[in-house]
Amino acid sequence: MTKHFSGKLENIERMASSRNGNPRYKFTVGGEQVVLAVDSSWGYCITNYRDQIVTVEVTDKRFQLQRIELQPEQYRVTIQETDVYTLSIIASSREEAEDLAHERLAASEDKDGEFYGYTEQSTTVTPA
Repeated sequence: MTKHFSGKLENIERMASSRNGNPRYKFTVGGEQVVLAVDSSWGYCITNYRDQIVTVEVTDKRFQLQRIELQPEQYRVTIQETDVYTLSIIASSREEAEDLAHERLAASEDKDGEFYGYTEQSTTVTPA
């Protein structure tokens, strides 16, 4: 039986090496602790995933890593349009997110150059 977790790979901690001298690590993904199996080849590359958004597959009993996948970076555009309405859009890059925010602001201008209830100050772009 396996489980899947997604989130930022954090808190990488080196453990004692195996009898064969191979490195072992434990770390967290989405708040769940994951441990590398003894003599796992992941010990040689897991630090390359530090602070990346990943999905991991682990064994059910010991939460030992079986598979890891990098997830595409995503950004959230949040536009506070009125006191009660907020528009939130997910984009695949910071540039795309900023372009979406500027397009939305440009589309909100009326013929006199006034905005309908929101400005650039009410627009934020953050990692999703």
